[in-house]
Amino acid sequence: KRPGFIRLLKKYKDAHGIAVEIAERIKHRDLDLPPIQYRNRIDKSSGKDRRLGVESAMQQCMDYVAVYALMPMFKAKVGVFQCASIPERGQTYGKEVLEKWIRKDPHGTKYYDKMDVRHCFQSISRRTVHKLLNRDIHKNPTLIWFVLALVDTYEEGLSIGSFLSQWLCNYVMSYPYHYAEEQLYKIRRGKRHKLVTHILIWMDDVIIFASSKRDLKLADNAFEAFLRNFMG
Repeated sequence: KRPGFIRLLKKYKDAHGIAVEIAERIKHRDLDLPPIQYRNRIDKSSGKDRRLGVESAMQQCMDYVAVYALMPMFKAKVGVFQCASIPERGQTYGKEVLEKWIRKDPHGTKYYDKMDVRHCFQSISRRTVHKLLNRDIHKNPTLIWFVLALVDTYEEGLSIGSFLSQWLCNYVMSYPYHYAEEQLYKIRRGKRHKLVTHILIWMDDVIIFASSKRDLKLADNAFEAFLRNFMG
């Protein structure tokens, strides 16, 4: 019922007409989108001043095309305990997971740290997205071009309020998630011992658990270094 979508449907006759138009623009490597309109809004839950992008109806349609084209990769990459903007992984899911860990693993959840990736959406650069897409879907250059062309329309980093951006944020954050789960360990008596017993990420909020203060501190430092050096 939004006016922008009604005008779009009238112009291209129906949803199929819109799909054909998007396919033609991708084919000719020209998305021809109007600039995104931005407005500042105070987040009621956190009090943070957020800069929201309001995309044209055509760009919102393209977001869905991009996300569903990328969905097999997203499903393979995004971690089980990454929440926010993922169907059936909302606040209740995250809360129940944390309660379960604390109840069933009191030793492994004895110590924790809560971290926030500062200005996460703004600081995820086109270069980072390009690097990761080239790594994961290098055999599909058309899709890589399409996603990067959409990212190029953003004022800075990723755009808060964009359907594509929230999925790209989860995708980018899947790298530090898996790093913490699979590569943060110490060698003791010739055996590997994980520094992080559990990790949960809510978009850009991170909580990690460890069984000792020393392990937690080592994990903290390594996690921050990975975000800074590998993710930029």
